[in-house]
Amino acid sequence: MTSASIARPFTLARDMFDRPRLHAMRIVMALSTLLLAAMAERAAGVSRTMYMHISKTGGTSICHLARENMERTTSRNCNEPSQLTRDWVGGPREAQLRAAEKMFSEEKYNLTFVATEWGIPFGGVTRMPGVKSLITLREPRDRMVSAYYQERNTLSRHAGLPPTQFISLHKYLEGFVDDHRDNYQTRYLLGMRPMAFGGKPSEQRMPREEWMRRELTREDLDKAIGLLEDADAVFTTEGMGVSDAPLKEFLGWRRVRSARANVRRDKNDAWRTNSTLLSLLGRLSSLDDELYSRAKELEIEAGWKYERLGEPVASRRHSSTRVPH
Repeated sequence: MTSASIARPFTLARDMFDRPRLHAMRIVMALSTLLLAAMAERAAGVSRTMYMHISKTGGTSICHLARENMERTTSRNCNEPSQLTRDWVGGPREAQLRAAEKMFSEEKYNLTFVATEWGIPFGGVTRMPGVKSLITLREPRDRMVSAYYQERNTLSRHAGLPPTQFISLHKYLEGFVDDHRDNYQTRYLLGMRPMAFGGKPSEQRMPREEWMRRELTREDLDKAIGLLEDADAVFTTEGMGVSDAPLKEFLGWRRVRSARANVRRDKNDAWRTNSTLLSLLGRLSSLDDELYSRAKELEIEAGWKYERLGEPVASRRHSSTRVPH
């Protein structure tokens, strides 16, 4: 724990004095509580992780692994406690930090692994003292098609109807284009995933749903890439499908046997040769393509090495247990 990381909450307060002082002090107190808890747990050999669980990127398998490795999680896919979801997803930065303080520090929860599957706060997740951040991304077209088949199969099962009666992949994708629900992974990292909570984004004046559906810009992509670069570890689903070793090394887990279970390619690959579907998928993935490319670059820059054809896995060039700044 460096002096710079200890001083960060107080530097934050200084930078925020153009806002109401009461709000600034509440944020400082939340960050300080997290920092003190992190120092105590680090001394006891306990680590805590915030996982940005983008749907259909292998997150369910990672959650199962968290439980196998005795992480303290919630019972519902490792998500944040339901009592804290409104503050975590629907509130401003102050509410986000207050929710994080509770889920990681309060005796009632005292979690060590939290996955934010249903959405993250407006503008992305703030770095928290002593909490490692992990993001996984998937090749955008594969992710979209996988989401379609999961939704089709789930709805068909609940309705008692054969999957063939669900709308076609073409109609499904057209709905995303018409409703500005493109670039799912970029929108997720920006806190723009549709949720059932009301209110307005803290830095926007338009209604929440309109803000969610607005057209994305290059500035949005740059912000999402910045959030990606600020994470402690970024993995791709495709990389995890080759080897689980980097995930094991980063999280310090002993068991990784099932990490590949939820990242298999869907059996129906007909879309890969359908020019109409490929065109639609391209329109829905223009920014996600660049985000995914940056994720692959970050894997390489971090020094993660994946097993290929029986080759050994090299160690990461630098420590994977650094304290978030």
